[in-house]
Amino acid sequence: MAQKFDLSNLSLSGPVLPVARGVEFDTFFHDAMFSVSTHGPLVYAGEGVGVNTELTWLDRSGKTIGVLAEPGQFFRPSISPDGKRVAVDTKPTEARENIWIYDVDRGTRIPVESSESGPGLYRPIWSPDGKRVAYRNTLGKTSALLVHASDGTGETKQVGGGIQADLVQATDWSADGHYVSVDITRYQGRENWEDSLTVINADSGKPVFEVSNAGDGRFSPDGHWFAYDDAASGELYVTPFPGPGAKIAVSSGGGGDPRWRGDGQELFYISDDMWVVSMQVHESANEFKVISSTKLFRLQLPWNVGFYDITRDGKRFLVNARTVKEQTAPLTLMTNWQSAVQGGLGREIHTQ
Repeated sequence: MAQKFDLSNLSLSGPVLPVARGVEFDTFFHDAMFSVSTHGPLVYAGEGVGVNTELTWLDRSGKTIGVLAEPGQFFRPSISPDGKRVAVDTKPTEARENIWIYDVDRGTRIPVESSESGPGLYRPIWSPDGKRVAYRNTLGKTSALLVHASDGTGETKQVGGGIQADLVQATDWSADGHYVSVDITRYQGRENWEDSLTVINADSGKPVFEVSNAGDGRFSPDGHWFAYDDAASGELYVTPFPGPGAKIAVSSGGGGDPRWRGDGQELFYISDDMWVVSMQVHESANEFKVISSTKLFRLQLPWNVGFYDITRDGKRFLVNARTVKEQTAPLTLMTNWQSAVQGGLGREIHTQ
């Protein structure tokens, strides 16, 4: 739909007119698949395009070596410590957002919570023994950090109940099982919010470590170091855990979403131009340094859907990739659409 906007008094005026029908709307991200240039032309994807993705296994060169599941709406895949299962957000048609646990070898799946109603569930993180999954639920403007058995049995428990925030979500669980890294967002207005990173005790929920203006923290396998995104600089940093100590910049030109190899001697991250970057590092109780850095392959999808995870040996990557349908489906480009909505005439150009 389109409506005139008066720049002199910043108000809408005139009738609301239809521009295009059958435009794809993604109910998971609440996003319509269209864009308008500053010079007028409009482009959109038709219904059924731009929603489903595939959980795809890649090798270190970016070559596809397998697909985990049928296409669907997926978000934030997380590989279990033993590499045999994958927890992932998914949005079934006409249902709430849920977390499914996939068996990698058999391709079967179970929901972490069996209820078909209730708050949406997001961002699963495995416990180090693989027996539990931490995640957040969201209902309206409130959220909670929850833990549930990864086999779907038992009761859901809340952790970090003392954290006062609008949005809380776990990003990692330390290898010794004692700590959980939590992203915290406090909204201070429609377009104003404050992000911070807090490590809590996994049992009591008591905060033990905090980094302001940061997110997506990841513990090194031996628990001596902590990698995180710095929102102010847009770079990836590593700092001693639980501190104190200096923060060490490890990316250049922008980077985030870190992952450690199981032995702690390689650290991966996503650069601002969507490359998966491998850094060979030397990491011990008293020392951290970067030895070399190599770009491996580029992700297909942008940051909000192009999430990834890595097996502990650093040899296989699970990424959210476009399906064949999404890669080949045409877009529709409309020119002179302003005249079209006024007079019922116009010109559409179909292109790929």
